Amino acid sequence: MAAESWLARTRQSWKLYAFLGTITISIGLFVVTMAVDPASHASRFIAMLVAAAVLAAAAFLWFCLAIRCPACGGRPAWWSIRTQKSSAWFVVLVGLRVCPICGDEPAPVK
Repeated sequence: MAAESWLARTRQSWKLYAFLGTITISIGLFVVTMAVDPASHASRFIAMLVAAAVLAAAAFLWFCLAIRCPACGGRPAWWSIRTQKSSAWFVVLVGLRVCPICGDEPAPVK
């Protein structure tokens, strides 16, 4: 991630990486679930699918709430998801240089 991005300058890049790691684990759990025979292990199959979905939903919710502007308290991740196209919200969020809610431009990281 570029050092001049809003996420880096507000020292919130780790939240992005935690989100991406959790989503990767959720996808991995889903892939492993596909190896389970649903006919002979129906309850295990359903439990693993639900676990993967709940993990992904929890990661997404946490990400939306955890990324906050230190100046205004706004949630730029949530703003990006609500206002941008579904194919662009992530790229827009990562490319932010200022808070999209209040326009605050944090000082560069040294």
